Amino acid sequence: EAPSFTDNSYHLPALDAPLPDDWVVVDESNFHLAVVVNLSHLDATTPMAPAARHDDGALHLVYTAGDAGCGARLDLLDGFLKIEDGAHVDKASVHVVKCRGFRLVPA
Repeated sequence: EAPSFTDNSYHLPALDAPLPDDWVVVDESNFHLAVVVNLSHLDATTPMAPAARHDDGALHLVYTAGDAGCGARLDLLDGFLKIEDGAHVDKASVHVVKCRGFRLVPA
């Protein structure tokens, strides 16, 4: 059963506690960009997570990851150029994860 994003009884685990079984681990070794938003837009012209709604109770983790190098830089630049109309989320290299919480653990 999918979790309800509007259920206010949900509590995040303590930082020193193990992750709950229903959490998804994004195991990437090289993030290029990671942004967590609870609204669709970062500002008036930047729809970072176009599907996000102000009343959905969810966070949206938007990230790119992969190998470093010229190709990765060009792909990231292409993503930035597509942000204005929200087309960046259609790129294979851009991932959007709807979540109730997240934990970023440095390598």
